[in-house]
Amino acid sequence: PRCLPWWRRWRKAMLWTVGLGLVGLVGGWLFVSSAFFFRGIILPQIEKKLRAKITFEHVDWSPLKGITLQGLVVWTTGDKPVFKAGELLLRARAWELGNGPIVRQLLLVDPVLHIAIAADGTSNFDSIREGMRSDGGRNTSDISGVSISNGTLLYTREDTTCALRDMSLTLDRWGDGLKGELKL
Repeated sequence: PRCLPWWRRWRKAMLWTVGLGLVGLVGGWLFVSSAFFFRGIILPQIEKKLRAKITFEHVDWSPLKGITLQGLVVWTTGDKPVFKAGELLLRARAWELGNGPIVRQLLLVDPVLHIAIAADGTSNFDSIREGMRSDGGRNTSDISGVSISNGTLLYTREDTTCALRDMSLTLDRWGDGLKGELKL
C-alpha cells in the first residue's frame, strides 16, 4: 500500500490527540471528584491541620459543588469524640477553601460538640483551635447560610457535665467585619 503524504494524514493524528486528551480530562475529573481522592488526599491534609482523627460513613464530594459527609465523627484526645454530626453539608468550590475560605452554605444536622476540660486546664478542643489559627489570622473566613438543627453542646469539667440540647441556629453571614442576622 502506498503511504499518504503528511498533509493528508494530519487529520487522523489530530483526532487521536483530541480523543486521548478528552479521555484524560474525563478520567482525571472522575478521579478528582471520587470518594477515594477525598479519603486519600484531602482528608489527611485536613486531619494534619486540625491535629484530629476524622471518620465518616459516607461522603459525596465535588470540587465545584462542595461536600456532604454523613456520620461525621472528629476525635482528638480522650475517650469521647469532640464533634459528631449526622450530616454536614458544605457548599463551596474546592479552590475557595484554602486560606480565608468562602463558603456559600454550611448545614449541620444533629451535631454534638463535646468540650472536655482536663484537670491541667487543657481541653480536647485545643488542637483544633490551634490548627484553625495556624495562618496567624491573616486570612478571614466568609461563611454564608449557616444552619444548625437539633444541636447539642456538652461541656465537661472534672466530673461535672453541662449540656445545651435541641439547639437550632440560623446565621445569615459569618465573617470579620460583616453584618449578618442570627436566629436562635
